[in-house]
Amino acid sequence: VPGRSTRRKGPILPQARTAQPVPSPVRPAPPMTKVTIFGCTPMGESIASCLAISETVSEIVIHDDNHEKVKGVVMDFNHGQLFHSAHVIGAETVVDTAFSDVVVVTHGMPVTPEETAEAKEERLAKLKAYFEEIAPVITKLSKNAVVIVVCYPN
Repeated sequence: VPGRSTRRKGPILPQARTAQPVPSPVRPAPPMTKVTIFGCTPMGESIASCLAISETVSEIVIHDDNHEKVKGVVMDFNHGQLFHSAHVIGAETVVDTAFSDVVVVTHGMPVTPEETAEAKEERLAKLKAYFEEIAPVITKLSKNAVVIVVCYPN
């Protein structure tokens, strides 16, 4: 516009910026939840992995009769500690599983297509014996735990 000054009147203020949250280098601690997984099976490892990455548990305990396999799986989780904050341990004895909030039992034997009726009965008898052995232990050491059973179908 001719004759008008382009100069502003009053002080020049910097434009307001919206505050951007600064990402924290430290992850918040997950809720205090202890999950025990009986059975270092591929299913048990998958469940442990999902729980660790989900950041919903603080401690994952893996128990299996094959202690060497458990040690290897726990080492794998500890190498991936950068991606999760869950404390993953291998249980040497069932006492390490005490006071769990959730117990997952992943014991079972896969069904084969050529399985006979006798083999199926034998497999189910082994599964029944395992649960008869482990159920009293779970109820004694983790009285208030939610128990989830994951096994192969018949």
